[in-house]
Amino acid sequence: MNDAQRIAQGTIRQLHQSFLQTNLSAVSQAHDVIIQYLTAQQQRGKHHIYLTDEARATLRELQEESRAPQPAHPSNLARLPTEAPPQVAITGGSKAAQLEALRHQIAAWGKSQALENMRTELVFSEGSPDAELAIIGESPGYEDEKRRSPFAGATGEKLDRILTAMGFSREKVYLTNIAKFRPKTRNQTTNNRALTAAEVALFMPWLRAELAILQPKVILAAGETVAQFLLGNQQPTATLRGKWHAMDGTPLRASLHPSCLLIAGDDLKTKRALWEDMLAVMEHLSMAITEKHRGYFLPKT
Repeated sequence: MNDAQRIAQGTIRQLHQSFLQTNLSAVSQAHDVIIQYLTAQQQRGKHHIYLTDEARATLRELQEESRAPQPAHPSNLARLPTEAPPQVAITGGSKAAQLEALRHQIAAWGKSQALENMRTELVFSEGSPDAELAIIGESPGYEDEKRRSPFAGATGEKLDRILTAMGFSREKVYLTNIAKFRPKTRNQTTNNRALTAAEVALFMPWLRAELAILQPKVILAAGETVAQFLLGNQQPTATLRGKWHAMDGTPLRASLHPSCLLIAGDDLKTKRALWEDMLAVMEHLSMAITEKHRGYFLPKT
């Protein structure tokens, strides 16, 4: 490991401690150091970095902690629109036409509401309007906003591999988020933040209209907070996973977010947990499941 790598991985530990102590200034400084290091590596043509087991574990813990909904700062909360979204008008003949009309409505609503806690680039959805499986995330991130597509970047690559293993493709499922705009943060670069409950309340009528048009056979909630928001409870992932729920009458499966695979490394337990959720979805959709499918990410004996 070279000096730059030692600095970056030491900064990961600093970032974690600052987060636990709610030291926002230190969090910002540590974040900037890591971004500078990663940017420099990218400019050198490198797309992968070495992480120690300790750094992986720290990032995994930090990811779980950061996904917990954080209350909005009072000054920000005061600027949130207080009125519910207008009555959603579903127009158009085909599902594709209806979804396109909905996309235009959300774009116009976002501008008229002046969502000061949200950025302005609309990230609506991707995939087939006739999909049996709808995968829902929380909100667009940096890569999603840049590409105007949900589940983009490295996370999207992991999801694409999962879908391929299932017998799907990005074009055959439906990908969307609760929020259709990326949440703002102070001094924002590539960093993202969790939605507040108030922000979720603003976007849920739009998501419900979207799903009413789509009428999927299964909803996959990607991540603990997404499942909690969609189901209206605060139960942890360990409780929500492994069983079927329902959202407005549609079967819903709670799962891990595919981004967890970015820091999973050789952790078969995490990979297997996510894959078992995919197997449950495949069974529910009466898809062919081979012994090879059933054996993915099991320990070798």
